[in-house]
Amino acid sequence: MKNIKTRKATPQEQAYINALYSLTETQEQIIKDYDIEFWHSGGGCRHLAYEINVFDEDSNKLMWLINDLEEYTHKGKKYYDHSADVPTSEDQFCIFGLWFGYCDYKLAKKIEISLKRLTKNKNIQVRSLDNSQFCFYDTLKNGVPKMKALTKEIETFIKGEK
Repeated sequence: MKNIKTRKATPQEQAYINALYSLTETQEQIIKDYDIEFWHSGGGCRHLAYEINVFDEDSNKLMWLINDLEEYTHKGKKYYDHSADVPTSEDQFCIFGLWFGYCDYKLAKKIEISLKRLTKNKNIQVRSLDNSQFCFYDTLKNGVPKMKALTKEIETFIKGEK
């Protein structure tokens, strides 16, 4: 182990590392203001995150991931795709995603039913909802309170079912 040669990163490598793991002051303020976390899922993907008190089969807490959306127009129609980065403004349009595909079937079904019931009469732009994932679009400013309200109701529902 003592003979392993190391070298200092080149300026280009260091710039890449800094960009990959650092946040702007605005992004750090967003994390503080909204009581959320930074999460690096690997492969260059960075997210804002919010853990909930529901656990998958491996005893990992479920987690909301938040990314900014990039808007595309094709033949006059708007399309959105999530980026691999975190929002830079609270007014930015984002995707809020909750993956629960690693939960046992009964728990995943309870979460799915709960989310369908909760989103039915609320002002939530649902992107997808099935037995493993839920995603909705909104600005960071409007979406975080909706995400936290959904989280509270899911946690209460799951706790009451045990």
